[in-house]
Amino acid sequence: MEVVSLVKIMIECGHSQHLTRERSLRAFCEQFEQTKDSLGEEVTLDAIYQVLRLMFKSREWESRYGAINISVKALDMTQLAPDSEIFQQFKTFLFEKCQILFIDEEFRVRNNVGDIMKKLIKVDGSKIYDEFKDLLFTNIRDTFNRDPKGSDASSNPNIEEKKESLPNSQKIITEKHPSLWDKQTDDMHDTEGWKSLETSMRLLQKMIEALGTDFLIFDFKEVTELLLKAANHLNRFVREISYFVVESLYKISEKCDEENKKRFIELCSDLIPVTSQGLADNWSQVRFASCCAARAYYSFAKTNDFLRQEYDKVLIPRLCLNRYYVAEGVRNYSIETWRQVAEEKGIELVIDNVEYICQFYISQCLADNHAVREAACHCISELCTKVANVDPEPFRPYIDDLLGALIDCFKDQSWPVRDSACISCGKFVQRFPEESSNRKEELFALWIAHLSDNIASVREHSAMALMDAMDAYEDEIVELIKSEIKENLMKAKNDQQKESTKHSGLSNTSTFGVVRPIDNEEEKHADQQLFSCGSLAPKLKRGGGCMDHGFTRDKEPWEHSDGCIYLVRELSRTKRAALVANYLDSLSELGFVDHFKHSAHLKENLFKSIKTIMHNLKKKFRPFLEMFLDPLFRNIKHQNRNCAAAAEDCLFAMESQFGKNIFKAILESENPSFAEEFARIKGDFHPPV
Repeated sequence: MEVVSLVKIMIECGHSQHLTRERSLRAFCEQFEQTKDSLGEEVTLDAIYQVLRLMFKSREWESRYGAINISVKALDMTQLAPDSEIFQQFKTFLFEKCQILFIDEEFRVRNNVGDIMKKLIKVDGSKIYDEFKDLLFTNIRDTFNRDPKGSDASSNPNIEEKKESLPNSQKIITEKHPSLWDKQTDDMHDTEGWKSLETSMRLLQKMIEALGTDFLIFDFKEVTELLLKAANHLNRFVREISYFVVESLYKISEKCDEENKKRFIELCSDLIPVTSQGLADNWSQVRFASCCAARAYYSFAKTNDFLRQEYDKVLIPRLCLNRYYVAEGVRNYSIETWRQVAEEKGIELVIDNVEYICQFYISQCLADNHAVREAACHCISELCTKVANVDPEPFRPYIDDLLGALIDCFKDQSWPVRDSACISCGKFVQRFPEESSNRKEELFALWIAHLSDNIASVREHSAMALMDAMDAYEDEIVELIKSEIKENLMKAKNDQQKESTKHSGLSNTSTFGVVRPIDNEEEKHADQQLFSCGSLAPKLKRGGGCMDHGFTRDKEPWEHSDGCIYLVRELSRTKRAALVANYLDSLSELGFVDHFKHSAHLKENLFKSIKTIMHNLKKKFRPFLEMFLDPLFRNIKHQNRNCAAAAEDCLFAMESQFGKNIFKAILESENPSFAEEFARIKGDFHPPV
């Protein structure tokens, strides 16, 4: 009965539903132990062997997939001696099947073959790899060229074409040899037609991990040649797995003896350029894989002076930039890697490699990938705020080029790039005022223009950047600010039409941070290049010097006013804060504006800014407090909850700054209903009996 139950469970491991397969696999582990205790391990393993022979021959991929999972569990749980006859027969059977299954038509089957090979290597050691490597390398080399009739090994798990399995695995590989490029490949996506290439690379990774230091007895040359080729492959999934293979090589080097360490150090001359290339790849998943490889490398090379001196100049700039990369996984992993590598000497490490870091940042400001340009701007800002303030001298030879790269990004088509470049330019001018003076007029014009940008964060950061630049060019900036505020602060009240938009003349969607004009011309949308999900081709244009940066749209008057509100707010934190008093009356008038659709967004920023201004001016704000009470209480019940919340928060800040009793007296003096309403908001109101 135990055998019957075991067979039934094994069949369920090949069920069409994933959840059933998972439950059955857990049940198999339990039943294996029961059957082994009842009938003996050899009988149990023989029964498993007989059922697996049928499952591996099935035309249903689920059965083959389930058979692989059962095989892994059986190898893991069996306690038979390695020289046991039935165990030897079982291992030989699985090894022969792996030689066929690693080029199976189903991706999920191919992808799990490595788990069997890891278990076999654990039992029989390096001879498994030695017998299999020629077959594996032949397959990898052959599938570097894709078959136009083939299917996508990296993205299409359901392959319709059925192929006949032959007993001679080498013959199978020969018959499956992919044809060279022809006209049919021109219309294929870069993830199509690669057959078993990705999964064969993953199999190589798992075998290296299983071998550990035993892998070092083999010749590296063939593996490194394949990795160099795979790292430049068209298919991003192949590039990704190639870096995981590199990571596995770095990891085994940690535990090798001195003789093999010397061999591995020589191998780094091939692997480090590959790793650095991946750290700058256009695809986030490839970057992450290469980040894993870089961390594994430094776990081995961190204390090796030769490797640090030789290769830090290549890897350190890329690790620095990836700490600001838009993909969260890449960013967080790189931050932790940097902590492990630099420890408490991050600034010294940057200064030691300043030439290579600056050159790399400048080149990345010109990258086609908008996320890379954005990260490069953040990195240059970091140089100014965290490193150059310790020792600015090493950076002086690169100041002109760094500033030029930032200004180029300031004219970018992608608003996140403009946003980061905007604030970075301010930090740069603040740190290097004399060296930046020859381009200050250009920067002033850009900052002023972006005060009315259609993106709120760009408006805010333009105001912040102007205040940073005030440390260097105070008189000139003050005159610019006065002129800008005088001209534009009240536009929302005086010039704004009833029908307003947040993004005038633009579509309500954006691609990679680029907001585009609305158009309905059919010819603009026909016969155009197709995009893959997440693809960055064709590239987003960088700025060419004109102010519209690749698209045009009318600026709304309320956006001009909003930018000026940010400007007044930021002015209040400077030594010229006394100027703010000249504009508070106008700000209070904007609190009554409600004749256009997006007035709530303007007033939300206004009330948040008033809170900040009040905090910065402290007691000097007291003479102006009453003029803001009416607009604040008018908006605490606004239908836009963000606006209402900002008004409430501002009132609470006033009470906190001037004291509960004083603020209550002010409210009662200004309007008794204000005091009652504020008490209701706080929950302290008690109507008279």
